[in-house]
Amino acid sequence: MEKSLLAIIAHPDDETFGCGGTLALHAEKGYSAGVLSLTCSEDERRRELNEAVEVLGLDEPIVFDERTLSPGSGLIRRISDVIVEHRPEIVFTHLPMDYHREHRVAHNLVVEAVEWAAHTTAYEEPWQVRRLLLVEVNTLIPLPHVLVDISDVYERKAEAIRRYATQVAKFD
Repeated sequence: MEKSLLAIIAHPDDETFGCGGTLALHAEKGYSAGVLSLTCSEDERRRELNEAVEVLGLDEPIVFDERTLSPGSGLIRRISDVIVEHRPEIVFTHLPMDYHREHRVAHNLVVEAVEWAAHTTAYEEPWQVRRLLLVEVNTLIPLPHVLVDISDVYERKAEAIRRYATQVAKFD
């Protein structure tokens, strides 16, 4: 079985700021490592995502063109379809207590999609994700259970962050 990871995030940049180093580290070790961005409302953000993913050495990103996320948006099936198609062993997503509303919504959508992807009633060839890991983007995890040393790929992550000029410009 090919080892694979998939970050399912609310917005372009969440993957890089959150688990970009972990994804890059595993891609370097031969894993298939990808990103599903649930929203992407501007061409500039899509360009930044593509550049960041290339710097990190990840698979071509999957992008939904949603402008915002809401609980009843019908995205659960679309997300579970991606999970079944790409068959990741590990899925990364947002914290349920992140301060950003759309990150919390993304968390709930992904948790439910992971569940549905494994249902034989929903798919002829379902897929069970082995691990669902939560990542810090805006809110720190108070007691993390998994820490990954990304020292070997830190500079690549820093370069990928710089590719998000529209987001980096918001901070000193």
